[in-house]
Amino acid sequence: MVKMNKDDKENLNALSIALKKEEDSFAFYKNAERTVMFKPLKTLFRNLGKEEVKHKNILVKELKKLEGGANKVESLTKSKGKEKDYGLSKYLLPQNVKPTMGYQEALIVAMKREEKACELFDFLKSMTTNKDLQKTFETLYKWEIEHLRMLEEKYDEDILTEN
Repeated sequence: MVKMNKDDKENLNALSIALKKEEDSFAFYKNAERTVMFKPLKTLFRNLGKEEVKHKNILVKELKKLEGGANKVESLTKSKGKEKDYGLSKYLLPQNVKPTMGYQEALIVAMKREEKACELFDFLKSMTTNKDLQKTFETLYKWEIEHLRMLEEKYDEDILTEN
């Protein structure tokens, strides 16, 4: 087993959290695509899911760049003793997708998910000491902001202008 210092553990914890978030987001959007009936929402959720896969692939590349990354992450999941509370629950929102979900409600759910993703990547950037990883989290933060802005524009154009 590879000996890890505190910075290694923090960096790999951040990376592990980000990977889990992207996997959860992909699963959410895939489920949402299958659940909703309105075709434009299916397309919206499918496209957002594809973006999450791209994000995950970037994080996997970062993991591979870290020497012994796979072994380190596995050992982190089996760590013993007092675990640090990162307060991640404040970045996560449970949402249920309903088959009859309307366009406005779906946009709100997606906006909230993207907003929390922005907050999470900003937080993860601050908790890591690895410069490459900080740049990766900054890039992912910017991409999530782009997703959020796109959704907000759709909301503004399609919902607010109709009311």
